Amino acid sequence: MTEFLIKLFIKNHHDTASLRVRQSYGKLVGVVGIIANLILSVAKLSCGFLFHSVSLTADGANNLSDMGNSLVTYIGFHLAARPADKDHPYGHARYEYITGLLVSFLILMLGLSLLKDSLTDIFFPKETVFHMAAIWIMAGAVVVKLWMFFFYKGIGKKLDSIAILATAKDSLNDAFSTGGVLLSFVIGKMFHLPLDGYVGSLVSLLILYSGWELVRNTMSQLLGEAPKPELVNEIKTEILEFHESIIGIHDLMVHEYGAGQLFVSVHVEVPASQSILTSHDIVDQIEVHFMREHGIAMVIHLDPVETDNPKVTELREKLCAVVADISPKLHIHDFRVVFLASHNNLIFDVEVPFEFPYSDQKLEEMITKEAGKENNCIIQFDKTY
Repeated sequence: MTEFLIKLFIKNHHDTASLRVRQSYGKLVGVVGIIANLILSVAKLSCGFLFHSVSLTADGANNLSDMGNSLVTYIGFHLAARPADKDHPYGHARYEYITGLLVSFLILMLGLSLLKDSLTDIFFPKETVFHMAAIWIMAGAVVVKLWMFFFYKGIGKKLDSIAILATAKDSLNDAFSTGGVLLSFVIGKMFHLPLDGYVGSLVSLLILYSGWELVRNTMSQLLGEAPKPELVNEIKTEILEFHESIIGIHDLMVHEYGAGQLFVSVHVEVPASQSILTSHDIVDQIEVHFMREHGIAMVIHLDPVETDNPKVTELREKLCAVVADISPKLHIHDFRVVFLASHNNLIFDVEVPFEFPYSDQKLEEMITKEAGKENNCIIQFDKTY
């Protein structure tokens, strides 16, 4: 069913890197969510009022909020697809994260409201009317929500969209909560137990938890979280394998301005003896390759490395061994030597992971001590993923 809808409504649906295709996916997700949740909310709210069930009313209100969330998602993807302009040169794709944050606040507000009503029903219970119509509606709602979970999850993975994956999780929570309401109806009828308010409270807590998780995830994206290690490794591998003259890379920075909007800067080491025109042509080819193949805007800085001076090579290898003995997580780059009459100035950078236990000052002391008295170390420490 999911593939049928995708093929029916989305042209070039395989090109998920395209903002236009992402917009089409987002609109499809929004329309499906609006229609399905509107039908479920009307059915549940009607039964909740008719049969005096706070848990069923809460479940229906949850579907009503889901309909609003789908509307926000629809609008968010529409705004995210707007092209870059002079005020927003990196595009508008972060609208997708902003809409996810708005959805999360709506979910939290709804959860608090429903929790209040459910607690009131626990202390001042009303008699719930048992009717088979409510049973069938809830059973049907569980089936629909499970289908929506797989629908959203499939599209969310295709687009790597945190907003749609969050909606998928919310749909699964809805299926469980509706199933809980259904179970409370049956058990309450069989054993004459006033479970309605208690189940309504559980549904409300589930809604609150879902809202908090969505707040946490979307805030992380908006603040600018680290890129996925798989993406970093893929970029490094492709650059290193692009041409035989590339010695190494460092200072790789990945900036994401919304899903599918990646900007990368990196330093590429090449032999100092190689023509600057040749080296420049190679990095130009790399930048073009990443834009054409991955839609990644890349800026490369050339770092010439002296490879034909035996003394420089010896000092570099010795220093690499010193740093590796401290920790295999440390790496050096931008190594160069200034030979003076009394000593050598070793000028280089050290890549240090964010979680590394030693301070930069402590590391500098350890490296300087092992480098030898005849070598003066001038070190720049770079934080890396």
